[in-house]
Amino acid sequence: GSAKLTKGWTSIDNKRRRTLRTNAANNNTSFSTASQNHGTAATRRALRRKKPPPAFCDNFQFQFAIDGVITTWNKTDYVARSHNLQRIVELQVLLDDPNFITSGEAKDVELAIRMTGCGDTTQKTMSLTHIYFA
Repeated sequence: GSAKLTKGWTSIDNKRRRTLRTNAANNNTSFSTASQNHGTAATRRALRRKKPPPAFCDNFQFQFAIDGVITTWNKTDYVARSHNLQRIVELQVLLDDPNFITSGEAKDVELAIRMTGCGDTTQKTMSLTHIYFA
């Protein structure tokens, strides 16, 4: 059978953005839709008012290892090396060395990433969705 929610759709997400809203007073949950381009003034205002992510604690450290070589960035380093591409999309360049592979042949590379120093007091999380390499 087909899902009732998507019956009659002719494109991905039926060319609409679906958002989940919860009424805190009685925990009722409802779905609403907004245009993909955030066209309504109310939708644009709501996006601008979105609560910013939790701040990093003073002891925050972003650590990554490439082939076992560990690099640690403190809060200042991390913020300086972060590029905000979109409202919720950040980019960090971990390696920019044209001589990393000298033989010209492909090789396996190990990558490890972690955030430390804050415990769970800040509720700061990271969602890793893409790793680009060239």
